[in-house]
Amino acid sequence: MVRVFARATHSTAKEASIGSGGQRAGEARSSHRRDSILQAMTNLLVRDLPDDVHAALQQRARREGQSLQQYIARELTRIAERPSLAEVLDRIEEHHGGVVGLTRAADDLAEER
Repeated sequence: MVRVFARATHSTAKEASIGSGGQRAGEARSSHRRDSILQAMTNLLVRDLPDDVHAALQQRARREGQSLQQYIARELTRIAERPSLAEVLDRIEEHHGGVVGLTRAADDLAEER
């Protein structure tokens, strides 16, 4: 089993932003923005991930030219942005306009064609 832990901490961002000496004003603003983003990020720990799943995700990330962390973050974002089946069904239920039998629905569809 593989344990995956991606962690972005303020100290990591601070170390990355210190650089090798003097920074220009634009670089300082960019580093400050990066620090703010990293402070706001939430961490996710995945335990007991099967080795074959980890390997498949690594392979997909490589194929996309991304790190595993980037790939998983993108995929989780995509999943979170799409409504779940339960949410879709709830929306449909909220917008129902009455009861139509199967025969009536088939007849209405045939008339539209």
